[in-house]
Amino acid sequence: MSAWFAMPRGAAAVRQAALAELRATLGAIKSAARLLGDACPTPPSRSLVRAISRAAARAERAVARLERPPKNETAGASFRTARRLRTGYPESGD
Repeated sequence: MSAWFAMPRGAAAVRQAALAELRATLGAIKSAARLLGDACPTPPSRSLVRAISRAAARAERAVARLERPPKNETAGASFRTARRLRTGYPESGD
């Protein structure tokens, strides 16, 4: 029986691990900035913390963009994979 999910290998696994590490680090930065912002007594300190929070949010959006595969890489792949799993035979031209 074929697996429905295959673990990534090589460069794909390294990329996914790096993105997961970035997500975790950015989450920690945002949490620390939120806590620090609550404790900052001076306006310059609060504005610095807000700038850090905005930069972390931009970095999170960049990581989310990196996680999406390019469109040309996934075009038609799900249909071919589903057919292969259903019938056990590769599609002609595969």
